[in-house]
Amino acid sequence: MPAIPEEFFLRADRFIPAYMTLGLTELRRRAAEAIELLRSCEVCPRDCRVNRLEDRYAVCKTGRDARVSSFCPHFGEEDCLRGWRGSGTIFFAWCNLRCVFCLGPDVQITTDQGMRRIEDLFLSAHREVTHGEGRIRFPEGIRVWTRGGHPAPVGKIFCHGYEGEVIVIRPRGHPILTVTPEHAVFAVNGGNPGVFKVPAGALTPDHYLVAARPELAKVGIRAIARVHYEGPVYNLEVDDRDHSYLANGLAVGNCQNFDISQLGEGRVVSPTDLARMMIFLQEQGCHNINFVTPEHVVPEILEALPMAVELGLRLPLVYNTSAYDSTHSLRLLDGIVDIYMPDFKFWDREMSRLYLKAPDYPEVARRVISEMHRQVGPLKFDEHGLARRGVLLRHLVMPGGIAGSREIFRWIAAEVSVDMYVNIMNQYRPAGRVGSDERYETINRRIHPHEFEETVRTARDAGLHRLDVRRPRSPHLQWIPA
Repeated sequence: MPAIPEEFFLRADRFIPAYMTLGLTELRRRAAEAIELLRSCEVCPRDCRVNRLEDRYAVCKTGRDARVSSFCPHFGEEDCLRGWRGSGTIFFAWCNLRCVFCLGPDVQITTDQGMRRIEDLFLSAHREVTHGEGRIRFPEGIRVWTRGGHPAPVGKIFCHGYEGEVIVIRPRGHPILTVTPEHAVFAVNGGNPGVFKVPAGALTPDHYLVAARPELAKVGIRAIARVHYEGPVYNLEVDDRDHSYLANGLAVGNCQNFDISQLGEGRVVSPTDLARMMIFLQEQGCHNINFVTPEHVVPEILEALPMAVELGLRLPLVYNTSAYDSTHSLRLLDGIVDIYMPDFKFWDREMSRLYLKAPDYPEVARRVISEMHRQVGPLKFDEHGLARRGVLLRHLVMPGGIAGSREIFRWIAAEVSVDMYVNIMNQYRPAGRVGSDERYETINRRIHPHEFEETVRTARDAGLHRLDVRRPRSPHLQWIPA
């Protein structure tokens, strides 16, 4: 077994989740203070100041209670998080950088009259209402095939404008499927029995998708990529208890809300529900509880945490964020979160304005990452190679170096720590309007191998020596770090 340096080692039998050292009284006090932030919301740097206690909302589209799109053991994270039993991931709906759950316009929907593009279905319906930044149309006489192998009527078709990351799935024997990261897809995970809803962003090549031909069949995944997209996205609401439809012949979830065991997309959950999700994931054997896009729901997480502790929660907490967090939230999370996982996207304000619609992102990210490291320090592993406490920083390499990787790495080494554990990612692919809008000409290509290699060299030249390496393997086998 490769040795882990002593300064980055934390024995499993000596690990105690940070929140357990605070006690229930302090956890409840912090939860109450956090809930008060909702009265004139300053939970994230948008500082919208709406009264979310009255169920009002602004950018994050989340009122008094959190919305959860799905929760599941996730095998797509870094090896030190997913381990061999998965990271217990809770995907929160919406976010302060405008997340949605939909399909690209060219996705083919299986109807009782043949295959039709989802955009064409939307355009064929005439009665329309607006809802926030989106549009809803009410089709007549359209029936789609469900996962259960029977047609069901479509009640509504939704259309949103979207800019951000999408998941491009290349299934075997089916057309490419493009979906937003939190859209639910029906899948089977390796040798685990049963079909589950999995957010597209949590899929790995170890999953099998589900098709109806007319019987249910497993479909392998050739490849998965994350790409930038700007343009319209769509979704359906199907009037059927199965709450599914076939997109490019594959079963996906629709906009219908479900009970707690079948959440669907964006169901409002109570603190008790959220606590039970944590316990469910612990009972499934997950190595940690991983909150994804939690920036706008920190009060709701803190409200649920004491309930989860009383129910027996003892897993480390992972805070999986875009690094667009408020100082208020981080102060309340101090001594509660074990592993911070920020994503430093762009160094430059103008790049952030163009691609994130948040020009202050670089300043916020620097402040946030510094504070996270102050709280938990460099990432530490146990003897099984599992992360127990510290910061794991992600950075996606972009074409032409527009992310400012060199500046980011130099800043980390000089101002935070050369011991920062960094995952340098090479998954960028262009999509959507990137190919037709001159504003995005710079990123209208994949990164070249030499750009990724140069970025890794840049990190090492800056003095960073702890770079994540993904090792191909079965998710059910134990991983030991090099």
